[in-house]
Amino acid sequence: MTETDPLTGLLNRRRFETVLQQMEPPFSLLMIDVNDFKRCNDTFGHKAGDEVLKKIASILTASARPADHCVRLGGDEFCVLMPGADRKTAARLSEAIEQSVFEAAIANTNSTKVGVSIGQATSPVDGTNPDDLVTVADRSMFAVKRRGERLRIMNAANREPQFHILNIP
Repeated sequence: MTETDPLTGLLNRRRFETVLQQMEPPFSLLMIDVNDFKRCNDTFGHKAGDEVLKKIASILTASARPADHCVRLGGDEFCVLMPGADRKTAARLSEAIEQSVFEAAIANTNSTKVGVSIGQATSPVDGTNPDDLVTVADRSMFAVKRRGERLRIMNAANREPQFHILNIP
């Protein structure tokens, strides 16, 4: 079976699970969800939605380090696995991705502009079990999404989210 997503060319969920199980600390992962994707699909159609997903994939690939693994988990959810990355390295990539998406002005109209919500987890600080790390990053990402602001979450060792407002105009 294929290990890449046919639309974006990124690794798929199946390959993600294999790579994640093989990761050795330290490493970080970013969980990324496209904001307002449904509205984009509803407004412009599924073909336009596919173009948005391809653009996000392109931004991830361009922003990531050569050793990083960019993944489309499905729908409008993406992940970046970052071998050897500490919190600061992951936070820099998170900010670079958010900045690039913001500057790309994807599906920019008066009513719709696609953005991203990004959650982060770092091993071993946030745990060592791969499934637990995905849960930490996923919860962080949904906390950002619920707030509806341009925020990035970084987890403290106690797993309580800390919010950091990005300095993006």
